[in-house]
Amino acid sequence: APNGDFVAVAAGYGHSLGLKSDGTIVAWGDNYEGQCDVPAPNGDFVAVAAGYEHSLGLRSDGTIVAWGDNDWGQCDVPAPNGDFVAVAAGGYHSLGLKTSSSDTIPPSKVTNLQATSTDTSINLVWTPATDNVGVHHYIVYRDTISGFLPEPGDSIGAPTDTVYIDKDFEPEFAYYYRVSAVDFSGNEGECSDQACAGVHSNELIGLPQTLLLSQNYPNPFNPVTQIKYALPRDCWVRLEVYNILGQKVATLVDGKQKAGYKTVRWDARDTASGIYFCRLEVMGDRLKVEKTRKMVLIR
Repeated sequence: APNGDFVAVAAGYGHSLGLKSDGTIVAWGDNYEGQCDVPAPNGDFVAVAAGYEHSLGLRSDGTIVAWGDNDWGQCDVPAPNGDFVAVAAGGYHSLGLKTSSSDTIPPSKVTNLQATSTDTSINLVWTPATDNVGVHHYIVYRDTISGFLPEPGDSIGAPTDTVYIDKDFEPEFAYYYRVSAVDFSGNEGECSDQACAGVHSNELIGLPQTLLLSQNYPNPFNPVTQIKYALPRDCWVRLEVYNILGQKVATLVDGKQKAGYKTVRWDARDTASGIYFCRLEVMGDRLKVEKTRKMVLIR
């Protein structure tokens, strides 16, 4: 009491919520998980919702307050907590409806990217980017070509911190990295300058000692992947892709190449999903060698 001035109600499994015209919430019933303990300050609410044993209140500033049972994370409102216009609750989950974001300003450029290599990993660190609504995550791009322009297929990770450890690499190659920041509105900022790590360029380490066909990366992929190989001497090279029926679907290289480390991209956007085989055939000085790798294209 007094039973009056209510403008909205909601009910959970064993508790009830009532929103009053003054913006306060009245709660009663089962309180085993604290679902009736409205957090202070109790005011400025414009909507309510109730789950099995948790409660939600939407404030006039667009933020959501959640309390009660949180065993399934139903009270952990994702950041940024704002711009909500409606709330709803299921048994063990919560929903918030947001207005469309008007933020079109991307985060600042990532700076001071550094890459260092060990026997088992390449470690990246950089200075945090800044943004008016906050940085949600970063995108790490990788290529084996210096000066590369990042594409979606070059992305290898999306860390939320300013550290990334790359353990999926071939020690025979040099790798180039760039990093960008993405804010909570989905705006992506300018990529960092590149950093290099791994076994370095041919000029630093000399020519490969053995013939190598590395596993394509990424794998599985959609629709672009990189194929890397190493030639210990000048030779005729044929690099082809076959399907599981043994039918050739692409010829990526067919000609004489100088010794060194090579990278080829296969764009399979016009190719059906499935398992494919990359075959490297090398001929020269009465030598003929074939190597094969399995690749998986997933749409």
